[in-house]
Amino acid sequence: MKYSRKSTRSSVNKTGRSSVNKTRKNISSNSSKKQIVTQMLEMLITVKLYHWNTLSHSVHTATDELYGELNTLIDQFVEVLLGKQKNISERNKNEILSVKSLHMNNYKDNGMFKKEIETYKKYLIGLTKQLHQIEDSDLLNIRDEILATLNKISFLLTLK
Repeated sequence: MKYSRKSTRSSVNKTGRSSVNKTRKNISSNSSKKQIVTQMLEMLITVKLYHWNTLSHSVHTATDELYGELNTLIDQFVEVLLGKQKNISERNKNEILSVKSLHMNNYKDNGMFKKEIETYKKYLIGLTKQLHQIEDSDLLNIRDEILATLNKISFLLTLK
């Protein structure tokens, strides 16, 4: 867990020792925000590529629905992220959105695609450490919707 020095307060407890109250560090750097945007885009592209590559009609249909839902939720997530007071300047938006390259995962089999979905779910759960529980509750809510969508596809991919 990362801690912010600015938000650390010291006080003296009954034993005379200094105790430190630490709070979770918010995603403060534009590079960490850019990394989140990059990861979201890579997730979206991976789903679309698998959608085109699958030979199963039911998987084709399920991944098409997944792509649509993810596209809407990721768009919402990034727009909310950019709308936060500290990101709203033109310079900050340009830094956050200056994605120069994306890693594309092009899977042709269900097993590898399922593993990648699990990787994305772990990544999204890990955002809890980067986002502030109160100040970023809006982003965490959208993140939870993305997670629910990925959990749904994990189930659908088990069906024959």
